[in-house]
Amino acid sequence: GTSMLTSFLKQLGLQTGWSRGNDEAYFFHKLNLYLERVCNCGWDNPRPFLSLMECKSKKNQVIDHLQKSLRWPKSTLFYGPRGILLGNTVEAINGAWGWKDPRNTFTAQIWQEIFPKAKFIHIYRNGVDVAASLREREVNSPPRLMSVYSSPRVCTLEGGFSLWEEYIEQAFSIQSMLGEQGILHVRFEDFMERPYDTLDSIVQFCGLQTDDDVIQKTSQLADPKRSCAFLNNKDAADFYSKVKNRRWMRELGFDDL
Repeated sequence: GTSMLTSFLKQLGLQTGWSRGNDEAYFFHKLNLYLERVCNCGWDNPRPFLSLMECKSKKNQVIDHLQKSLRWPKSTLFYGPRGILLGNTVEAINGAWGWKDPRNTFTAQIWQEIFPKAKFIHIYRNGVDVAASLREREVNSPPRLMSVYSSPRVCTLEGGFSLWEEYIEQAFSIQSMLGEQGILHVRFEDFMERPYDTLDSIVQFCGLQTDDDVIQKTSQLADPKRSCAFLNNKDAADFYSKVKNRRWMRELGFDDL
């Protein structure tokens, strides 16, 4: 649901940066890749990110590097190739802006130290739908993409589901660090059922200056059929019966569908 939410927020006035695909800001995507290299981890093995928080000297070095990258001329890439010509930088952005990257779930503390007033939106979805989506992408990815983001871990529903559990646990654990005003948890299924109400709460949370008719129009793009899509797949539905009583499925209300 992250790409869907980002596309909606763009229509509501949020600047999300130049993307080379999947609505991820290429500039910040590269910075999170840098953090991956520092921590010797990846999107499908994110826990080593947390070790960086425990090494104060290394964390400070990383933050210093990131802060330098946010200045001119490097950060002009937030706007893409034309940003270099215009000389725009992240430091000079007018209006609300942000970027999508699920790895922010694990790098949140780093970014929160750099942007103390940052607000985080965490959209979460039934773990079986996530696992099925990851498996579908992995199995059907062309060789060109497999070499970049291939992950044998998500070739199975159990592998993708366990990865979902890691992200979910971390996303809710940073609540104490960010506070109620720093993070908004959005349940995907509720979003699909009541898109206007959800978008309106997000607009208020982000402080976006958006007309009500724009929210109404954008909310009509939500597709309720995407909720619990795994029920249309026997393999995934059978897997659901095996994991529905796992901790986070129960705590998030996904155990009784």
